[in-house]
Amino acid sequence: MKRHWYIACLAFLGASINYQAVQADVIGREDFDGGAVGLVSGFDPAANLDEGGGDFFGVANLASWPQGYPPGVPFSLTDDSVIDVAGGTRDAANAFAGDTEGVFGQAREINDNFFAISDTRDSETALGAPPTAEWTFNVQGYADLILQVDLGAQANSSFDGFSTATNVAFDYSIDGGAFMPAIAIAPSADFGDFVYRAMDDGGVAETGVNGPLTATGPQPVTKLMVEDGTVGANTFLDKTPASGAGAGYLDTFQTPLTGTGDTLTIRLSASLPFEAMAFDNVTILGQQVPEPSSFALLSLGALTILRRRRD
Repeated sequence: MKRHWYIACLAFLGASINYQAVQADVIGREDFDGGAVGLVSGFDPAANLDEGGGDFFGVANLASWPQGYPPGVPFSLTDDSVIDVAGGTRDAANAFAGDTEGVFGQAREINDNFFAISDTRDSETALGAPPTAEWTFNVQGYADLILQVDLGAQANSSFDGFSTATNVAFDYSIDGGAFMPAIAIAPSADFGDFVYRAMDDGGVAETGVNGPLTATGPQPVTKLMVEDGTVGANTFLDKTPASGAGAGYLDTFQTPLTGTGDTLTIRLSASLPFEAMAFDNVTILGQQVPEPSSFALLSLGALTILRRRRD
């Protein structure tokens, strides 16, 4: 019986520690709408890059596109098949009937900010390098970090789709150390039977000659479907659902990060010569590391139970 009590106490201790380990908390988030969590520093919309026309890199929303109307929101970001989203009028008279590309349609909340990347070639020429943005979060006291970001994109084969030179990367650095790759985004011609979600008018969205953008990384990258949170069968970027659950919102992509520290910096580097993509809700998850005193008290409690049983 003493042995059984000893095993039970150890099981209790192990279960308690394991319970701590499975608690994943949101420890950092930038939603671009003023609801930041654990954000030390981030991208200032005043630094948005505007090269004119549909060339844009920065934070925006559909209600007050920073470039004005015209030119309005880049066509490859908006589904105008039912109403005019790109031009800001939001009426059916100015809709683009038969539209076959666009991330956000009529279901998108027009004041919900997101980060847009469109036709970066002129920005790259001006900067001499792809444009970048960074967000630094406080991750002190947390381990098993996970990066989550909502991603969306759609190509149009009539304009040859995404360039093979497309290279969008989310890298990370802990405590100012060297940046390491987390998520890399590029077109994939190996997309099998994948098709984009339907447009607002029910039409079939086009895939593009070079294929859809896909997210990969050194650690597994998982897509969580916006409709119900289930794991997707692939990691291709897609448009938002036109209606029903998740309408107007993007799928979430996540990947584990290696290492621990006090601060975590996420760096975006974007070379997207043609077409566009969007992302939202840069989020950091982690598991709180129990204080040493917590382990000591837990162990003492288990041993006390054991001793009392022996006595």
